[in-house]
Amino acid sequence: MRKPTIFPRTKAMKAANLAAKGKISELQSFLNETIESAPDSAWAPAFIKFNKWLEAPTKNELPYNVFMKGNGKLPFMAFSALPFVTCPGMGECSNFCYSLKAWRYPAPFLRQVMNTILIKFHKEVIAEKFMEIKKNMDVRLYVDGDIHDTETLIFWMELLKTREDLNAYGYSKSWEIFIDLHNSGYEWPTNYELNQSSGSRYQNVGPIRMALKQLPIYRGEFIAIDIDQKSSSKEVKELAKKLGLNGKSFVCAGYCGSCIPTKNGKGNIHACGSNKMKGVNVLIPIH
Repeated sequence: MRKPTIFPRTKAMKAANLAAKGKISELQSFLNETIESAPDSAWAPAFIKFNKWLEAPTKNELPYNVFMKGNGKLPFMAFSALPFVTCPGMGECSNFCYSLKAWRYPAPFLRQVMNTILIKFHKEVIAEKFMEIKKNMDVRLYVDGDIHDTETLIFWMELLKTREDLNAYGYSKSWEIFIDLHNSGYEWPTNYELNQSSGSRYQNVGPIRMALKQLPIYRGEFIAIDIDQKSSSKEVKELAKKLGLNGKSFVCAGYCGSCIPTKNGKGNIHACGSNKMKGVNVLIPIH
């Protein structure tokens, strides 16, 4: 049985909402209350360090890296924000959001809180760290969370135009934000691939689904299938067909580092970030 934490999901959600609304002093007080209630907890040192940063977010040393280089499962530079509070397109995905699993630990949760505060109120800090990413890296925008408004979408796309050496991709359920920007005549960067992530509240809105597919940055759909994670690729594809998901498909192995080996054997192609996989449904068992 999992040990209880002094910072259960209900408290984490309250902290997430305070961060998303920019209520910094209230967030500090809330974290201090938790520290006082359990000073010997593993969360206490993390909260103390985080509250010190909150005193001056643009001046004090960042408590965590804005962009993280992942392990074998996520071998790219990645940006994450808080789920739910940055997800205007959230639909049924709220029932199986894997991002909440990270909230059991101080560092992943507080990194999401930090990045949410930065992306909403101090984008210049993120821009500075973005320019420090090494050349020719793969970048995944939003392992957790989503693009929450047009201003933020433009921010990321303009940054990518300054770093054409980077190969960036992401998953989004904020479909209307992308469509509205496209309809304004916006010129998209050439180094970003968008995956139409299932579970959006627009999932069954045909005109919006079709409009997203017309964007030049659109790669294809990333579809969560309600089937056991241990199911074979064949079983996943068969269920997808029964659900009416036709067309070419590729079953995600769960490890981006071993996705599609290159012909020369040097590294792998991330199916979700490759324009060679345009129009291919990427299927994944709900995890």
